[in-house]
Amino acid sequence: MDYEGSLLYVGNMLMSWAPIEISDITPDRI
Repeated sequence: MDYEGSLLYVGNMLMSWAPIEISDITPDRI
């Protein structure tokens, strides 16, 4: 896996994980 490919992979992982994490935390905070 080259640098640019790994960068896109990590970016996709963060974009797909972040909304789930935020939606899981938000109801507990309110």
